[in-house]
Amino acid sequence: MSIYRIFLALMLFGMIYPLVFLFWKPGKNIYKRHITYANIASGLTVVYLLFSHISFNLKLYVIFWKITLLAASSYNWRKISVKAQLFLLPFFVGIYVFCLLITHKP
Repeated sequence: MSIYRIFLALMLFGMIYPLVFLFWKPGKNIYKRHITYANIASGLTVVYLLFSHISFNLKLYVIFWKITLLAASSYNWRKISVKAQLFLLPFFVGIYVFCLLITHKP
């Protein structure tokens, strides 16, 4: 298994994990830890993909995905309860970017 596929798996974790808030309503400030897990996984993925040998357009897509995840995370970070619907945009953007990356051969 190549390191590229490991980071794609991290990307999947960063995309899918925030969707847990659609089915689970955490208590006060517990959700911040879970948002952090997704952002750490996606941050590691972005750093790896920026230094990998993929096209510049794919790198821009990856950065856009990370920006949407950070925007949804920062909005929810300041709230008392989580608005899980905001994590759907980074999820769908991430699915598109993931499909582009999985068809790309590094």
